[in-house]
Amino acid sequence: MPSICGACLKAGSKATYNQVWAVFVYQGVIAWLITHLKFHDRLGHARLLGEIMWQQLETPLSHQPDSRPDLIIPVPLYKSRLKERGFNQSLEIARPISIRSSIKLETGALQRVRNTKRQSDLSRNERQRNLLNAFTCKASVAGKHVVLIDDVMTSGSTIQAAALAIKQAGARRISVWVVARAAPHAI
Repeated sequence: MPSICGACLKAGSKATYNQVWAVFVYQGVIAWLITHLKFHDRLGHARLLGEIMWQQLETPLSHQPDSRPDLIIPVPLYKSRLKERGFNQSLEIARPISIRSSIKLETGALQRVRNTKRQSDLSRNERQRNLLNAFTCKASVAGKHVVLIDDVMTSGSTIQAAALAIKQAGARRISVWVVARAAPHAI
């Protein structure tokens, strides 16, 4: 049953996105899969997580035909982090979702234009400051329903900053799909 989390209630009208679908809580095997994807080059985990995400989202979305997304945009990494890791986990998770849903995947639409510190090393307030003007949207999204995909949503600062850039580019609606939401005690 969909519900609104405390952080989203607190953000209220400040949120730059319309809704968040988090398929899992970031713990147990899901945390293990994501960690091994990002830090141990287990790209197969991205395909698996994307497939599972779509299996979980397909039915609820089929009951909202009037809000079918126009395109999917993965949260980008900064070029030095992309070079270091060798892949963008959000893009790799988004690929199977795009294929299964037939929703267009826009890989270069959103760009991370500032090299930010790792969010996991920062407090909630530091995370928000860290991401100020970190993203720009180069694609034509005016009037479109955009899905922003990421692996984990902790404080929501990354999603908020990325969604702001998409909103400023004219998106009509922004939905956020994440594999996992951090447990409330971890935020």
